[in-house]
Amino acid sequence: MSPSNFFSWEQQYKRTWEDASPSVTSFKQIAKKYDNRPLKRLTIKHLHIIIDTSVNLDHPDFHPFRFSLISILKEFHKNFTFRNKVSKISFSNLQLEYYNEPTTNLLELCEKLFDIQDIIQRSLIMIDASTKLLNEEPAGIAKINSSKIFKENYKEQTGDQQKILKVKNTCLKEFLIISGSLSTKSVSSDLFHFIKKNNLKIHFISLGGEVSIFKKVSQTTGGKYFVPLNIHDFANILMEYCIPEILTSNFVSMIPLGFPLFSENENSVCVCHSTICKGYSCVTCGAKVCTLPISCPICNTQLISSSSLIQNIYYSFPLKQFSVGEGLCKICGLDGKWMCNDCKNTYCDTCDSFIHENLKFCLFCD
Repeated sequence: MSPSNFFSWEQQYKRTWEDASPSVTSFKQIAKKYDNRPLKRLTIKHLHIIIDTSVNLDHPDFHPFRFSLISILKEFHKNFTFRNKVSKISFSNLQLEYYNEPTTNLLELCEKLFDIQDIIQRSLIMIDASTKLLNEEPAGIAKINSSKIFKENYKEQTGDQQKILKVKNTCLKEFLIISGSLSTKSVSSDLFHFIKKNNLKIHFISLGGEVSIFKKVSQTTGGKYFVPLNIHDFANILMEYCIPEILTSNFVSMIPLGFPLFSENENSVCVCHSTICKGYSCVTCGAKVCTLPISCPICNTQLISSSSLIQNIYYSFPLKQFSVGEGLCKICGLDGKWMCNDCKNTYCDTCDSFIHENLKFCLFCD
């Protein structure tokens, strides 16, 4: 009896991942392609991730997913800050209702997040707090509710509030809600009115399945709605938010930027943490800050380094895809497979990935 006549369970085990057939080779070449479309992208955005820590995550099916969520969020935070030097990211848990006890809601959370300095200074604290919440036993019921306080206080904006909203409109304000709940409580039209008025974009990742009200909120605000198939699909979806958004409108805003010089003088106090340390001097007011990028607490000038700004600009002017070539790698001397169309230098797979994903420019091009 020939091997082709055997039943599938009687045939020899095949290692399909080691197959070097043309179909696998072409698939690898397709996966190798990078997005090099010269599109206009948003340089600065504020992304706030809200994590559902309700009792729904205590379901046995969510136990391994909840613990994997911690490591994925830490990896996402590292990639986001590396690829978006000027943008800001923060974390918090979804407002919960503990057995009908009064609590705050999403509207109040959005109102508090208008303070830019809190987002800048407490980003790492929030991800540590979110990690602690995910490690603890889930409790409460997820609640996205309207607020009477919003109706009373936001009919007429004061001068300071209008100033904050005007500053915030210079960047994209995004909320990413990671929810494991299949229901929520009393969502009214005030929530949609508040979102539209302040140009918020809300995304949802529903771990348990599709929820109609969550999908409606994301569609109304121009956000995205995902239902991941597994933990790997969730990680791939989350990494999409590391790439700057494509700008579809003609709206242009001017933001004051400063490139401060590093000062080794430790006899002065930084204005961001009130500690004696080395830091940078603001080019506008001369105030001292200890880290970059940051918005100057005195004059609100966005202080960044030139390398950080260049890395963000490369998303609008991406490096072209290398063509297939032969020869030795110009960097490491191994067998090269990819050739730059401008300088005609050859690179191996490792160096090609490093150039496209990290450097964003060819080393030997003028």
